[in-house]
Amino acid sequence: MIELCIVGSGTGVPSPKRASPSTLLNLPHRTLLIDSGPGTVRRLSELGVTLHQIDALCYTHFHPDHIADLVHFLFAARNPQDPRKKPLTLFGAPGIQSFYEKLLDAYEGIFRPVFPLSFVELEDAQHDDAHFRLFTLPLQHTPHSIGYRFEAEGKVIVFSGDTDVCENLVTLARGADLLVLECSFPDALKVQGHLVPTECGKIAKKASVKKLLLSHFYPPCEEADLLGACRKHYAGEILIASDSLKVKV
Repeated sequence: MIELCIVGSGTGVPSPKRASPSTLLNLPHRTLLIDSGPGTVRRLSELGVTLHQIDALCYTHFHPDHIADLVHFLFAARNPQDPRKKPLTLFGAPGIQSFYEKLLDAYEGIFRPVFPLSFVELEDAQHDDAHFRLFTLPLQHTPHSIGYRFEAEGKVIVFSGDTDVCENLVTLARGADLLVLECSFPDALKVQGHLVPTECGKIAKKASVKKLLLSHFYPPCEEADLLGACRKHYAGEILIASDSLKVKV
């Protein structure tokens, strides 16, 4: 069984009900964390997840609301009372290793890992792990923005990260059992580089996905009918993310 858990369904704007973006993906024999916005390490603790359980960190892009807790994760993993020992892999667009090294230099090496750390830089690429297959494509948000398509146990789970409408997103999501899309604003407040619910519905329909999960909500979304706007274009099951939401695939 594959299970997804929303660690944070919000954005970089502080919210009492939504933490910054982060999603836990539990595959057979692998536990992956997709993005780690500010406060993710604390949220994982609240969810009963230890840093030892996570095998890889997968970053959709390098904006602080998606990657800020990378430093906290690595620093906490050095806890002398319970140090992490097993290897960790960092997935991201080309530049993720350079980004990490600049952070390491800025913090004078205080979070340098005491365990094996490796980097996998991907853009338009395929990566085969012993327990899953991963495909990535560049998306329209920043020069380092990528979407992820995970295939495992005959299931397909796709994460958009932040993006505007683009054909690569449809390609990546084609036939997915679960598509996790950012849905930052209501239709009337469309911002370049982000999706609104009508666009999410159209993408899900065009890609013929089986289930759609909307997340990454700015405050104006709290009063908007996201589901209704999305439902006009997509007839499949639609879920609205909330912190700690668990979805089985």
